[in-house]
Amino acid sequence: MDRVTDLRGLTVAVTGANGFLGGAIVSALRRARASVRAFVGPPASSGADMPGDRDDPGAMVTLRGEITDGGAVRSIAEGADVLIHAAGPPSVAASFERPAEYARVHTVGTATALDACRRTGVRRVVYISSAEVYGAPATRRVTERSHPHARSPYAAAKIGAEHLVRTFAGAGYVRAAILRPFSIYGPRLPRGSLIDTLVRQACGGTRVTVRDLRPVRDYCYVDDVARAAVLACAGDHRDLTVNIGTGCGTSVAELASLVLTVIGRSAPIERADAPSRPEQSDILHLVADPRRALRTLGWAPRVSLEDGLEATIAWIRTSNGSS
Repeated sequence: MDRVTDLRGLTVAVTGANGFLGGAIVSALRRARASVRAFVGPPASSGADMPGDRDDPGAMVTLRGEITDGGAVRSIAEGADVLIHAAGPPSVAASFERPAEYARVHTVGTATALDACRRTGVRRVVYISSAEVYGAPATRRVTERSHPHARSPYAAAKIGAEHLVRTFAGAGYVRAAILRPFSIYGPRLPRGSLIDTLVRQACGGTRVTVRDLRPVRDYCYVDDVARAAVLACAGDHRDLTVNIGTGCGTSVAELASLVLTVIGRSAPIERADAPSRPEQSDILHLVADPRRALRTLGWAPRVSLEDGLEATIAWIRTSNGSS
C-alpha cells in the first residue's frame, strides 16, 4: 500500500508536463491534492496535450518555454517545494539521429533545472531518468548497484544528467531522488512506439511485423510510474536512486501475442528487416529488480500487463488517426 496519497500544502513544479509521462505525473499530483506548476515545451515542440479537467482537484499554473532557458525554468520553480524533472524526448532510435539535441535537452536542460532550484530555493528534486542507463546488464534482474553503461546517445545524456543531480545533492543544494523507469506504456503513449505499432498493426492489418522478436523488457504502466514520482515528492531522500519496474520480463514476441489476444484477433507475427538502431547497441534483456522501490518509497506496481494493454488499446482505438 502506498505510504502517501495526500500532498495538500505542497507545491510541485513539473518540467515536461505535456509529455507522455509528464502528463500522467501532473494528473497524479492533482489527484493527490498538490498545487502544480507545469512547465511545457515551446509551441513547436512535440508532446501530448495537458491533462484535462478530469483531474479537477488541486490548483495548477502552466508556463510554456524552453528547458535550457534559465529564466523560464526559474519562473516555474519559484515558490515550489519540489521539482519533478521529466523533460526531454524519450526515443532511443531518434537519439542516434540527433545526438547533440538529446545532449542539450537532457543534460544541459537538467543543469538548467538544477541551477533554477539553487537560485529559487527549491530543496527537493525528483529526476526521471531511464533504465536505458544500464545498457546490457549481466544479471537477469538489474539492481541499482549495477554500473551504468550507455548504449545510445539517449542513455549517455541521461547518465550525464544523473551525475549533475548527484553533484548538486552532494553540494547540499537539493535532496534528490532519481527514478529509473523501465519500459513505460499506457494511454497517450507516443505514436510509433512499439506497443502503438503493434496495436495498430493488429487492429488493421493481416500480420504483425516487428524488427526483432527477441528483446525482453519490463513493461510498467504509465500511471504506476507517475505514482512513484508522487511518492518520491513526499520522501526526504538525500540521494536515492531507485528502479521503477515490475520485475517481470516479456519478450517482443510474447507482447505481440498478448496484444492480439486482448484485441481478439489472430495474425502471424513476423520479424522485419528494418533496423531502428545500430545492431551493436541492441539490448536483449532489461528487467528491473524492484525491491528498493518497495523498501524506500513503499511503491509496487498495481496494473498487470494485460489490464494495462486493455486500457492502452482502448485509448488508441478512440484517438485521432487510429486504425
